[in-house]
Amino acid sequence: MYNCTLTNSFLTFGYWQKGATVLIDSCNINNTNYFLRLPHYSMKKPITLSNTSITSDCTSGIIVFYDDRTGGLAGELTTQDYLTLSSNIITLPNSAYIIGGISKSTINNINICFKNNTLTPKLLLLCDPTAYQNSNISIIE
Repeated sequence: MYNCTLTNSFLTFGYWQKGATVLIDSCNINNTNYFLRLPHYSMKKPITLSNTSITSDCTSGIIVFYDDRTGGLAGELTTQDYLTLSSNIITLPNSAYIIGGISKSTINNINICFKNNTLTPKLLLLCDPTAYQNSNISIIE
C-alpha cells in the first residue's frame, strides 16, 4: 500500500499463514485497535511500515504477535525475515508498547528493525523490555 489513508483497518495473518511480503509506505493509519496481528511464525517474508503516520487508541500496540507454537501447521523454527518500522510517526496514548506479544519467553525467531521513528508519548516502548533478553529475538535500533 502506498500513499493511502486507512481508518479502523487491520491485517490479520491466520495461524496457517506462513508469511506474506507487506509494504506500507507513506500512508496515514488511524485506528481504535491494532493494525497488524501476526502469528509468531509468520515472518518468513518481510513486513515493512515506513514513512507512515500511525495513530491508535488501543492498549495492545499496533502490532500484536500471537500463537508462539512450533511444529504442525506452524512449522519448525526457521530464520525469519524482518519486521521493519522506519521513519514513522507513531502515536499510541493508551499503550505501553508498539509491539505486543513478544517477551523473554518467546520461542519463535523474531527479527525487528526499528529506526528513525517519532513516538508519542516519548516514553512509548517498542516492546516488553524482557524481549531484549531473548536470544530468539533480534532487535536493531
